[in-house]
Amino acid sequence: MTSLQNPTRFMSLLRRKWVNLLFLFISTICFSIVVLVAFFDAIIRYSILSKIPLETQRDLIIILIFFGILSLLICFAFTKIKALKIASGIFLVVALINIFLFLFIIKPHRISGSSMAPIILDQEYVLGNWALYNFSPVKRGDIVIFSAPDFPDEDRISRIIGLPGEYISIRQGKVYINGNPLSEPYLTSGTTTGSGRFITDKDVLIPNLHYVVLGDQRQHSFDSRFYGFVGAGSIKETVFYIYWPLNRMRSIVSGVTSLPFYSCRTLNTKMIVGPDGKGEIGCDIEVDGQIDLSQSYCEGQKTHTKKALIPDSYERPNRYFETLTGLYLDEEVKVFVYTNTGFKIECLPSLNK
Repeated sequence: MTSLQNPTRFMSLLRRKWVNLLFLFISTICFSIVVLVAFFDAIIRYSILSKIPLETQRDLIIILIFFGILSLLICFAFTKIKALKIASGIFLVVALINIFLFLFIIKPHRISGSSMAPIILDQEYVLGNWALYNFSPVKRGDIVIFSAPDFPDEDRISRIIGLPGEYISIRQGKVYINGNPLSEPYLTSGTTTGSGRFITDKDVLIPNLHYVVLGDQRQHSFDSRFYGFVGAGSIKETVFYIYWPLNRMRSIVSGVTSLPFYSCRTLNTKMIVGPDGKGEIGCDIEVDGQIDLSQSYCEGQKTHTKKALIPDSYERPNRYFETLTGLYLDEEVKVFVYTNTGFKIECLPSLNK
């Protein structure tokens, strides 16, 4: 007698089929939740859960991960179809590997500030590798997450510049290590380094197990020049990847992105009062590197007034200019450049600072 001739058996097979499909659906959803919550932990915290207290954020993320793993275990244990059991088992193993990686080895961070621009921009999301730092010494040029001497409860990001046992000084806008000028190819063309309270034009010995860290935007970075040396125990992770936004996704090896390095800089333009009593600013930029420009524009961050830049009228190479009017007098203005290869570059530092 066929299953169609035996309604009871047919319904049992149908029910079993739908139950297994339901198990597969639940496994897929739970796997996605576990992996995405782990990988995009920082994004979830700063967007969806931004108005919830930090302790509650952690609790919600742990609950999501716990129920995701529990659901995968249930699907693995109770499904009867071998293929589905294998699939749910693979999901479970991959999810557990991701949880282990993103809870104990790789940590996501949201960057606040432009001290590491243009390699890492404000509000971008990066991955720090705890194991990479703890099992291999940091190198000059590495970008690290650490807690500064005066701010032990805050995570900061900067680049390793001086190593233990070296002499460091800053003279005529350049960093010197053991009396020799330091080559810094990651800096934007024309960048100068000012001295500070702890690092001056006199050679200073970096103590054992301590480092000097500096931001790439030297005029807009609060770093070792102002709070001193950073102990090895205060360094938490080495930054190795930018994972958000997607168009900026790339690896960072010893502080250098894996993609071509392009940048542009503004030229000390200041806001003035225009004839209409509103703010007026000349967006004047110089482009570094071999950038094949697609378009460039300056934009007010409050009024969203925007104008495309044109080549400098004096035909100076790599210079672009335009006047933006109708702004608030305290408005910040930023310049963005697009390349024909798809890069969007913010010209830093911001004009109205």
